[in-house]
Amino acid sequence: MIKKIVLSTMLSASLLMPQLTYAAEEPKAPMFDDVSPDYRFFEDIQLLLNQFVIEPASNFYPFRPMNRLDVAVGIARAKNLPPSKQPSQFKDIDVTTTEGQLVQAVADAGLISGFPDGTFKPTKTVTRGEMALFLQRSFQLIEGELIHFTDMSPRVASYEAVQSLIHAGYTTGFPDGTFRPGAPLQRGEAAHFLAKAVQDSSTGFYLPGSYVAGKTIPSGEYLYVSIEEEGKFTLRHRSEQTHTRITPANAPYYVTIKQGDQIEFANGFLYRSGFIRHQPKLIQTTGTYKVGYDLPIGTYRAKVAPNYKEGTLRILNDSTVGAPVKFQTTVQDFIIFSVERGDYIELEHVTMEPYTSN
Repeated sequence: MIKKIVLSTMLSASLLMPQLTYAAEEPKAPMFDDVSPDYRFFEDIQLLLNQFVIEPASNFYPFRPMNRLDVAVGIARAKNLPPSKQPSQFKDIDVTTTEGQLVQAVADAGLISGFPDGTFKPTKTVTRGEMALFLQRSFQLIEGELIHFTDMSPRVASYEAVQSLIHAGYTTGFPDGTFRPGAPLQRGEAAHFLAKAVQDSSTGFYLPGSYVAGKTIPSGEYLYVSIEEEGKFTLRHRSEQTHTRITPANAPYYVTIKQGDQIEFANGFLYRSGFIRHQPKLIQTTGTYKVGYDLPIGTYRAKVAPNYKEGTLRILNDSTVGAPVKFQTTVQDFIIFSVERGDYIELEHVTMEPYTSN
């Protein structure tokens, strides 16, 4: 019997206690009438049912084309994104429904965008190449050694994304040496890709030590959290530049590491971004927070934390070391500000909470 292992960490009271799942439970729901045990993606569909990425129904329709709505909802659930409470940015997405809210959540996180005419086109069929792009962006897959397909070249938009799928072991393509990036993605194939992403995310948890990006740990964005005591995180670039971050206990810290970078930390835990998610109503004192993931787009009120005379608030473009600063201020009393999709908020001795004008 496959067992489910859950690890809980002691974050601050303002953070959601995470449950980190490393394997699927025994099935909680019956399989679909049109998916037999000898179907090649049977176990993938079973895993997605167990992890609540897909819902039980009479049929799954594994050979039907996958549409953009189902892909967005699947990615949102695979990453455990909460339904967004933001107004819809798409003319054809209804955010009064759970599915619409999940589409908006994926858009808030910057994982899937819409079209220039302001639509999302939820019923539009997704191609295999498009799915590669969605997966690379959503699960931060890294490009590996080039594997040549007869129907792929650097001129194809999904070229690098397909290489990252191959490197991560998602697929090997077809026996005739093609990948078929323009072919419609079947629902069964989509289940296979999402199941692999769910399984990979369960290995995105690292204990204190030293790691090299691209060798002992994948490149990409990570969240570092020290537990119960002060933490120290060191990043050494291939250029020999070294950056050290001292973090208070329980303070979350986002960082993006690139191929060849070396990281070290002596306390706490490191998670692949998206593996653990905060749900703070009041964001405490010090740390970095990802807009559209840890907290929604909108307006906030920030003030100096108790026992401090002043603090610092920064809004960054991304989580790389030395990322451009969009906004920075010293907080001596309080400040009201707004954040957009893709922003990162960095706090030092500042608390903040959602703000609604009277």
